[in-house]
Amino acid sequence: KSSVAGKLHYWLTLLSGLVESLFVMGIVFGWASLVFVLKGDGYFRAWLPISVLVHPKDCSSQDEHFSQVMSVASIPNTIIRFPIGYIFDSCGTTATRLISISLYITGTLLITLSNADMLFFIIGNLFDSYRSTIITIYSGAYDSSAAVLLIIKMQHEGGVSLHTSFLFLTSCSIIYLFHTFLLMPKGHIPYPLQETYTYGSKQTAPSILI
Repeated sequence: KSSVAGKLHYWLTLLSGLVESLFVMGIVFGWASLVFVLKGDGYFRAWLPISVLVHPKDCSSQDEHFSQVMSVASIPNTIIRFPIGYIFDSCGTTATRLISISLYITGTLLITLSNADMLFFIIGNLFDSYRSTIITIYSGAYDSSAAVLLIIKMQHEGGVSLHTSFLFLTSCSIIYLFHTFLLMPKGHIPYPLQETYTYGSKQTAPSILI
């Protein structure tokens, strides 16, 4: 039978992965909320025509630049899936997560310093009887992470600067590194899961998951 420590390891992996999905994975879908904050901080204001002084609501040129940023961001977000998938198949979970975390830290730091991906199926494999349920919950968390930028917008309205918010998001990467090295496997989680399978820092794998 499975040990208490073994079950705890599985559930910590599940919950920490769910937190990542909820607050990180689909954050780009909240771009509209971030645009509101960026406009308030004066980003791309230099591209506004003089006519805006007469008609303050005429910000079409500024909106165009924000749309271009979203378009440019969407292209690599799609293209990078192939090389990341290849790295995952060739090098395993740890290497893939470290690259993803590095990209995330780079992005949040760039916004912090600026002036005026698979996880569903990996963790689902750990819970054989509930695999489909967990994948569905993770998918919902992925879409819900768009609310992160909405929260940043609300904080900005309450007086919290954009730099402070993104510095906080960057610091949260410590949690993702913890998840990578202590809870996730270096390679792949097989499906169906063998009773002898082990992973994580303590290499414990209970034979009965739930």
